[in-house]
Amino acid sequence: MPSSLPVTVLAGAERGLLERVARGLLSNSDTPIAAVVPATGGRKASPHGSWIPTRPKLERWGAGCSCCTVRSDVVVKTRALLAEGSASHVLLVLPPGDELDPLVKAFTVSDPEGRRLGDEATVRRLLVVASLTDVLGGPAGRELCERIELADEVVLLTGEAGPDAIAAGSSVVAALNPSATLTCAAAHSDIALDWAGVEGTFDLEASRQRAESALASDTAVEGVSRRAFEAVTPFHPQRLSDLLQSLPAGVYRMRGLFWVASRPGYAGMVDAAGSEVTTRAGGVWWAAMPESRMPDTPAFRQFRETWHPVLGDRVQQLVLIGEPEAIQALETALEECLVTQEEVDASDTWHPHPFPWPADQP
Repeated sequence: MPSSLPVTVLAGAERGLLERVARGLLSNSDTPIAAVVPATGGRKASPHGSWIPTRPKLERWGAGCSCCTVRSDVVVKTRALLAEGSASHVLLVLPPGDELDPLVKAFTVSDPEGRRLGDEATVRRLLVVASLTDVLGGPAGRELCERIELADEVVLLTGEAGPDAIAAGSSVVAALNPSATLTCAAAHSDIALDWAGVEGTFDLEASRQRAESALASDTAVEGVSRRAFEAVTPFHPQRLSDLLQSLPAGVYRMRGLFWVASRPGYAGMVDAAGSEVTTRAGGVWWAAMPESRMPDTPAFRQFRETWHPVLGDRVQQLVLIGEPEAIQALETALEECLVTQEEVDASDTWHPHPFPWPADQP
């Protein structure tokens, strides 16, 4: 047994597929694996390991705040495996809709007795399994994209797809996460993992920082266009809202800051994956704040030198990823969403523009 029990988190877009993958991994492994799966029923043993159903349970540990919410059921199941010494590796299945943060924090936050699971077991990697259909514009949406962006390893299930489709799917994964190890398999039963050679520790915050850097990078990926859309002019709120409800097919990702003419004091944030789009409030622009609230530091004074003479630090700053034709169409559509010069000249019409979002957005 290793000094620290290694753990792999298995995530994806389809619950049934993840369960089939987990069963296949147990069957194909030559080392005892314990799969902890959100499911009902009793524990099942096999020559290759154990299938351990669990009912997800969230508890607040540590300081008792929401940031210390953990999957306490994972702690209980993992400690039981440690006491038994029956597994050389644990596979934690994370179905769609379940949160990654509480699962990872089960290893980093101390329990009420002051014990920390991470002292005995270590999350080594995040493994994401996705079908080619999901990756190429299926119904999986933003959650799958986010998990691919955070993953250490991605397995792309290709079925009977031809080389062109497989290459296109591989390009999408590479565009979302150039650092991930990508493996293609025709079926879930063909997936084989290296259990013994997994080293390192999965760091969720570091993975998020890496994902942000990758999203803004200019790394070239064949068949995928990655562009930065920037402008200082505000968007017309209704035109932008209409666009966000019908993005061009072939757009894989759009993220970033924006502002609309009817809310000049506030930044909005948009996060889109395929046809699934969310917007939320992004804070207040510095230029909308009183001078007395602004920092008097060399760094801030240097930052102010980059401001627009009238609009200040307000900016449209979006990253677009997708098929080249789709991204070109999206750039054109975004340009058409900007307030026109005629609308700028009639500045008294800005605020009466419709605001087609909830009161607290964007």
